Amino acid sequence: FGLTALLLGFAFSGATSRFDHRRQLIVNEVYAAGRAWERIDTLPPELQGEIRESLRRYLDELCAWYGAAPGAASALSQPVRLTQAQEDTWSRSVAACLSQGEKARMLLLPSLSEMFGTVDRERLARRMHPPTVIYALLIVAGMASALFGGYALAGGPARPWLYMLGVAAAIGTTMFVILQLEFPRLGLVHLDDMESALFEL
Repeated sequence: FGLTALLLGFAFSGATSRFDHRRQLIVNEVYAAGRAWERIDTLPPELQGEIRESLRRYLDELCAWYGAAPGAASALSQPVRLTQAQEDTWSRSVAACLSQGEKARMLLLPSLSEMFGTVDRERLARRMHPPTVIYALLIVAGMASALFGGYALAGGPARPWLYMLGVAAAIGTTMFVILQLEFPRLGLVHLDDMESALFEL
């Protein structure tokens, strides 16, 4: 029972840590996108329109990706439309900056690169999970706890249903919550509170 509790504690702590890290990455996306939008001002007014429209299209595709129906494949791979919008935004920005001197290149391009990189880091963070052997060990430890507990209680005059159901419910519920935190967007746990900031932007 001690080993099971220890494994559950470490798994729960790791899951919550990774969940908070993903939330922070979305906050970084919002910050980077807002800063990139502001730095478009370093371009002449006649060039700002197409860059802003391209960046707006990219953010629309990013919001559509986050708001889409969850699925294992769609959650781990960047959609084609989002990739195309990213390439379009970058190519237009590079062309505009190269014709306008050092100031635009030093301000706008690094902020766009940071924004794209933050989105990639958030996508790759969805793949960070404990090794499968950890989950296998959790299952084995839980079943062994139930086996030894049941063997010890078998000699009693009556079955203690409260203990039997309580232990099963506690272990099962904790494992369910751990998996929900490990795979947000695929279950009941989502990142809506942080993603709403991106939608507002």
